[in-house]
This record gives sequence, structure tokens and C-alpha cells, in this order.
Amino acid sequence: MKAIAAVLVVGVVAAPAWAQSKRYPADADPDEDEQHSALWESALHPDEGPYKELVHDARRLLDDGTEESSKLAVEKLGDAIHRVPNEPEAYVLRGRSYLSHKSWAPCADDLAAADDHTAPDDSTAGTGLDARARLRLDLATCQARAGRYSDAEATLLRAQSTQHLTSEVALRLGEVRIALGKLDEAIDALAAASDATMGANGAMLHWLLAEAYDRARRPGEAQAQVEAALRYDRNLTIIEAPPYPWLGVGEREYLFGVAYALPPAEDAAAMRPEYALLYFRRFLQLAPKSPWHRRAEEHVKELSALAFPLTVRRDGGSASVDLAVIAATVRKAMPAMRACLAQLPTSAYSVSITKIGPRTPETVRDRPIYRMPPAGTAVENTLNVSEAQQLPLVRAVDCIQPLAERLALPAVKERDAYYKISFTVVD
Repeated sequence: MKAIAAVLVVGVVAAPAWAQSKRYPADADPDEDEQHSALWESALHPDEGPYKELVHDARRLLDDGTEESSKLAVEKLGDAIHRVPNEPEAYVLRGRSYLSHKSWAPCADDLAAADDHTAPDDSTAGTGLDARARLRLDLATCQARAGRYSDAEATLLRAQSTQHLTSEVALRLGEVRIALGKLDEAIDALAAASDATMGANGAMLHWLLAEAYDRARRPGEAQAQVEAALRYDRNLTIIEAPPYPWLGVGEREYLFGVAYALPPAEDAAAMRPEYALLYFRRFLQLAPKSPWHRRAEEHVKELSALAFPLTVRRDGGSASVDLAVIAATVRKAMPAMRACLAQLPTSAYSVSITKIGPRTPETVRDRPIYRMPPAGTAVENTLNVSEAQQLPLVRAVDCIQPLAERLALPAVKERDAYYKISFTVVD
């Protein structure tokens, strides 16, 4: 190929001026003209043809979706980039392959190169401004997860300037600014995102706002955002499994703490301050150097001072019972139960107690006989935030069980009636 190029160049240099400016006759074959053009392009840019073939093959392999195909695609894209390092398409494909495999640093490097090599009016990464904003949004996602928060913020500001994908960019910008400690700016960015356009990201928007308000020590506003988040994410699924990992060590645990500590007052089912205590303790273990360490310590101090259990839940039954009386009885025994968990500061146990009244004999035929569950006490490990060893967990059950069985709870006087209550024990 180099030899052909050399011959062609020599021919151009040696030809007289009149020949160099000669026009093809009107009846010249257009296919022959295109062949001449292709020959020139091949001679002057010998790597472009192989580059396009490699990118085409890689795209097909990525569409397969298998691990082996992805590896082959990445190899082909690396060869393509080596041949033509100034074209963005191979960088985009390889960067998004890294994104799908959560390889954050190489993803950030490739998508940054793609952004650098894409002209303002180029649609190589897709079509129009939306595609450019999407490229930058993906780039910022990888930069942030690679710990390059300042770079991610700058990238998102460039994406924001396109005025496309506004709410999604605002969401990610707010998230990055929380990681940077810019709480007021984070709240401003997140507030700019609209619920109407967030779709599945609506829960994440409100969880992030709740976290930002909490860390800014604005608990009333944080609680309002928890209430809004629960409308989208009743089971806290987004906190457990977000589309991309939360930024910063222990963020998942901190968000669980906020979710359990600040539910709406009227939503008793969502209020689990014992769980909040465990998650904030775990955050302190995971992120001892976090800028939010002190705020988490404040939560732990406040929650540890509560008279657990704050509430005793009624889980069924027809017998009349005063839950306030039961709660007072349980609280008296709570210090002894909590002592069972002295070595398990991030584990929670549920105690369920069923009390039944006098039963109608099976021989009676002139009245209905209501079936009731058996009386008894059950203790179960319901939360194990730091994945404690199995043996201490079992020993804790053995320790709590007899204490719970000895609780002097109100007897059931009604015939064929029962009640079942439960409460949580944490250290």
C-alpha cells in the first residue's frame, strides 16, 4: 500500500501543470471516478478501511452480549484505536463496554477521549445534542465511580449546557456534589430535577435530597424527602440496588439509616429506629474518615438514647390488648435482652409472642370453634448488617429466648381469642 502511495505521489509531482488540472470529459464513467477517489483515500489513509472493519466487527460482537464476545470486541476496538487514534467511535464503543462491566477507570479514560475527539457538530456517538449529552452523562458516571469527582462535576456542567437530558444531568450533578461536600449546591442541582421527567429515577432523586438535607442538618426537609421517596420505593429497593453504585464508602448504609430514622410520623410501619441505629453504626465502621462521620455519630448518640422498643407491633389476633402496657413490660426486660447482643452491635432480632385464651372443647357442637395458632415465643435474626459469624448469631437467640418467654404479658380472657405481638431487640 505504501508503494502505491509513493508511485501516486511521484506521478502527481512529475506531471505537468496542465495535466494536474485536467477535467474528466462529460461522458466519463462516475464509477471510475469513485474508484479513483477510493484509491486516493486508501493510499493517503491506509488505516481507515481496516479501522471501519474492526469497529463494525466489534459492534456485532457487542450485540451478542456474551462475555467472550465482549472480550473479543474490546481487543478489536483496541486495534482500531491503535490504527486511528483520533476517531471517537471506537472509544465510545469500548468505553460503554467498560461501563456495562463496571470498569470505571478505563471507561472514564475512553469516553473522555471520545468526547475530546468529537467535534461540536459531530454525531458519531449518536445523533445531535442529545447524543453528546448522553456521552457526557456516561462519562461523568464513570468518572464519579472512579473517584474523580471534580472531573465528573466539570463534565456534567458541560452536558448541562446542551439543555438536553436536564433532569438526569441534574440528578447526577447533585449526587457528585454531595460526594464533594457541596451540600447547598447539591440541593440546588437536585431541586432542578423534575419528578415529571425522572421516571424510574424519581426515588433516587428524593433519596439523594433526603441525604443532602440530613447532612445539612435540616431534618424537617429530609423527612419530607423520605416521605416522597417512599411513594416510589416502598421496599427501599433503590437504596439496596441502585442502577450504579452509590458514591463513597458506606453511602448505602447511610441512606438506609436516613430511611429508617426519618419516615413520616403517620407511617408506623416504616419507622424502625433500631434498624437506623445499626446502619449508622455500620457506616461509622466502614467510613471512619468520611466528612459525614460526625453527623453519623450524632445519629448514633440520639438513637442509642431512645427507650427501645418505641413501639410494640400487633401482628394479629382478635383478643383485646393494651399495647402500651405490653411495651412498658418489654422495656423493663430490654436491658437484659440487649446484653445478649453486646458482641453483635450491627445485628437485630425480632421477638414474636403469641398468647391465647381458653378454648372451646372439640366435643362442643352447638357453637363454632375458631382455630388459633399455638401459643409460644419465637426469636429470629432479622438484620445482620455486617454479616456476623453464624455461631454468635445462634448464641444470641439462645440468650434472648428464655428472657422473652418470662415476660409477664397480659393474659387473654376471651374464649377462642388470641393476640400476637412482636418487637425488635438491638444492642
